[in-house]
This record gives sequence, C-alpha cells and structure tokens, in this order.
Amino acid sequence: MTADDTLAPLIATLAAQARKHMEARREADRVLGERLELRAALARFGVSGAGVAVSVEQDDPSALDLTDRAHLQERVERELGRLARFARSRDPRYDLNRHILLARLLRWLRGAQPWIRPAESVPGDNAAPRSTLSSRPSSRSRKRTRRNGQEPRRTLRTDGRKRTVAGPYGKKGRTRPECGG
Repeated sequence: MTADDTLAPLIATLAAQARKHMEARREADRVLGERLELRAALARFGVSGAGVAVSVEQDDPSALDLTDRAHLQERVERELGRLARFARSRDPRYDLNRHILLARLLRWLRGAQPWIRPAESVPGDNAAPRSTLSSRPSSRSRKRTRRNGQEPRRTLRTDGRKRTVAGPYGKKGRTRPECGG
C-alpha cells in the first residue's frame, strides 16, 4: 500500500467539503445580491426608514408602513402603465429591464411572490463536472465541408441556371392581393 492510496479518501472528503462550502457561499452571495436589488428598488421610489430594513431582511412587504406601501404600489402601477405604453408604441425610452423589475416589485408588494427566489436545483455529488460540458458550437453553425476537406459543391439546376427565390406571395411576379394584381 502506497501513501497515495491512504490519502485518496481524505482528498475526496476534503474536495466534497470544499465544493459544499463554495455552493453555500454562492447561495449566500445570490441572496445578498437580491436583497440589495430590492433595497435599491425601494429607495428609487423614495421608501426609506426602519421598516425597509426589516422588510428586506424578512422578504416580507407587510413589514413596510401601510401608507408607504400603498403609495409605493400606486407609483409602481403608474410606472408600469407608462412603460407598457412605451413598449406598445416602440418608444426609445422603453426599458425592458426596468419593466421586469417593476413587475416583480408589484408582485412582491401584493404578496404574490417572494422577492428572494428559492435556489435552483443544487447540484449534488453525482453532478457532472464542469469540464465535461461541451463548449463547442452546434453542428449546424459549423461550416460544412466534404469528407476530404474540400468545400461542398453548390447545387445548380440541371439546365445550368441559377435558382431563383420566390417573393413573399408565392411565384415570382405576383403582386400583393390588396393591390388588385
């Protein structure tokens, strides 16, 4: 028996503990980031005070002052309506990220959804290591070549003419139906 054989179980145990520790740190960082995002969203609409810290920590909108909560909910609904109008009219002032944030904030204020999302499926010990995942592009995005490395032949009609592409209304030369053609 060599020294490597006696250390293998210890190394495997330490690696598993390190992996679990890193997963716990990632989860704690994710939760902290979401709490900071909620606090920034509330501050952007002018909500401040001791109730905000408690509300963010507990992920519970009922910890906010009732008047602040009602005022905030009204402002968020107005802003969502404004963003919806911008989106419908394709206004350059429309901001998709802001729209998503406000919709999420409104659901949180109504108590329909917690702000801090539950953790996705946490990979266990039997998860595939990251090095086995393929970073190669799909086969469709690669350039097609023949087996001997030459470029593929372009397909031509049997009479030698190039292929023509039909327009949006079928055969070449047709006009739009509303034009009477």
